[in-house]
Amino acid sequence: MDTELIVYLNNILIFDNTVKEVRERTRKYLIKLHNIEFYCKLFKYLFEVKEVPFLDFIVNKNRLYINPVRIETIVNWSKFKILK
Repeated sequence: MDTELIVYLNNILIFDNTVKEVRERTRKYLIKLHNIEFYCKLFKYLFEVKEVPFLDFIVNKNRLYINPVRIETIVNWSKFKILK
């Protein structure tokens, strides 16, 4: 895996092939953040989840897709009616 970390504003995604590797990477990055005096409120974060919302997408180990909530209005549009 070439990429192990994605950061966008206050969102951080850490991923790898096994839970053990993810735990190691998470620890490594939390230590790095601490060393530059960037502190996290850990209760605000999700750890070891199979799927996570990220921006307007859902990310899991198999794919990245648009969050269904974001397109719900379009999917539920009623059919057009021809008015005479």
